[in-house]
Amino acid sequence: MLSTISDKRSGVSSDDSTVTYFNPDVVAANDYYPFGMLEPGRQYPYGNSANYRYGFNGKEQDNEVEGTGNFYDYGMRGYDPRIGRFPSVDPLTKKYPWYTPYQYAGNKPVWKVDIDGMEENEEDLETKEGERAEAEKDREKEEAQAKIRNALKSPTAEEDARRRSEMEELLKKTPEERGRAGAAALNRVGNSLRNYVPNAFEAAKIALSPPDARFVETFVKNAPGPNFGVTKFDGPLSTDALRSLSDRLGGVEVAQIFVKQGKGGFYSVIYGTNAAISIPQYESGTPYLLSHVHPSGNPSPSFEDIELLKAVQNIQKVNSEPVQSSSTIVPIGKPNAQFNITTPTINNSAPHININLKPQ
Repeated sequence: MLSTISDKRSGVSSDDSTVTYFNPDVVAANDYYPFGMLEPGRQYPYGNSANYRYGFNGKEQDNEVEGTGNFYDYGMRGYDPRIGRFPSVDPLTKKYPWYTPYQYAGNKPVWKVDIDGMEENEEDLETKEGERAEAEKDREKEEAQAKIRNALKSPTAEEDARRRSEMEELLKKTPEERGRAGAAALNRVGNSLRNYVPNAFEAAKIALSPPDARFVETFVKNAPGPNFGVTKFDGPLSTDALRSLSDRLGGVEVAQIFVKQGKGGFYSVIYGTNAAISIPQYESGTPYLLSHVHPSGNPSPSFEDIELLKAVQNIQKVNSEPVQSSSTIVPIGKPNAQFNITTPTINNSAPHININLKPQ
């Protein structure tokens, strides 16, 4: 039984002055077989119900094709409830090779429904629409990331091989050697941020290398959303570029991860809020926490910073990869600071990092 009620109602009075109760405006009421065919003699016309165009599963009827209630518009295809089949091929037939391309709701009409002439679904329409809205958001994020990737210059094979070799050598160094090498390779502005003043970021932006400046500008223009990693193939961002990126995004937490894949890998740049960031799960390789920004200017690691470093060390051990022993904090207005798992923590004004990493 499917009864359809409009938003109208009619009052009923027992004394011609006071409304005692209301009767609903029933637009249509019909009984259906499981696949949607009308049961003969089980239609209950009300008022203007002959003009109501919708029926089984709320789909619009096309009575001019096969007669009243014998053909429905499901969006992607038309449907004939008398045979429980779509007369045309399922657009997703390759996704469901175990089904006939003409099936309705996976041949399970009692506990499944067909939303739009494609896949079966046992959930309600509102849930389905919510899932599609989330899928649309994911698609928009992916498009934003694609814009950033396309805007950046892809490295040549020789450049890519050189950078991979340099990263391999860097990972073999001691923490002290790695810190000195990182400072020499990544710090472009040097002392300009050691004596921090309000226009320090203007100096940093001017001094950024062309690749870093291009990445920052493109990232800000197409910001994909907090906690969404943007892949970077042409080498790491300098710590000054991370500072600039944090400032341009409103003083938020920014982290840079290197994801090792065999003898190569890629870099991932992520941003959060001014108080929190969530590091995603990297299933395609082994993560290394290169550096992250403290918008508060606190050079000391938080408890979450230490736990994150422990988490990536654990993954590196499980994957039999070189284990990093330290990482870099990039505090706003202060020099970079190295920390390891034994560094004392100060949680005042330190950002909160949500750790999603786990061994593969």
